[in-house]
Amino acid sequence: MRIAILIFFFLTISVGCNSQSTKDESLTLQQYEMLGMPNPEKIWQNSEYDKCLVILSDVKKENSKSLPQLNSKKSSILFRRLISPENLLFINDSSIDLQKKSIQLQFISANFGKLLLLYYQNDASKQYYSNEVAELIIFGFKIAEETFLLTNNLLKNVTVPNEEMKLGIQTLKDGYRKTIIGTLSELERSNQYHVEDLEKLSIALHKNIMTNLKWIDPNVRLEIKEQINKITQKKYSPIVNEKLIEIVKML
Repeated sequence: MRIAILIFFFLTISVGCNSQSTKDESLTLQQYEMLGMPNPEKIWQNSEYDKCLVILSDVKKENSKSLPQLNSKKSSILFRRLISPENLLFINDSSIDLQKKSIQLQFISANFGKLLLLYYQNDASKQYYSNEVAELIIFGFKIAEETFLLTNNLLKNVTVPNEEMKLGIQTLKDGYRKTIIGTLSELERSNQYHVEDLEKLSIALHKNIMTNLKWIDPNVRLEIKEQINKITQKKYSPIVNEKLIEIVKML
């Protein structure tokens, strides 16, 4: 199911890269702004992401290679805003109650999934947006980490979780399982990615699992080990192999 899998929670979608064209066909920042793009130099909230998604969807219809790119001199500042950890700083705002933070995080998670769909080429043998897809996946790990931290805070004052809470926690854990398995599936498609992207993904996956290990049930740990044993038959760089081996040991 490809990145199925990579949209962290509450949003299940199917959405994976080798060399990118040397020609930068993204628009300039001024061109994006003329179309109504929010200011990338300011922190974005849900409304900015909503506007951005509409504009980028239209831009892609005109030219599929015109989306903002990570290393573009023309559009890097915009892409970096899409994945900026600053957009998640509201989680540390004591003036916002935990319930509102949870809702806002859900919306950002959903928008992250839509962004990944925009950049991901489902049937391509080589992804044009290799770097960008990898960075979006890594941003998804950041969302996952913040979601678990927020869940911990929500549970601090709960003696016995009610059925609704239990269902929410299980939904969260199921989403995290899909995120991990989906990332491993993408690592298996190593011919679609730059080596450095594979390395970044494996490092981010290792770090995220280590941080959130307590949320992974025993049966899921076994599933992850089996998936890793399957894909380690491929030839990866030493960094990727090292991180995958460390994940197995951790589980």
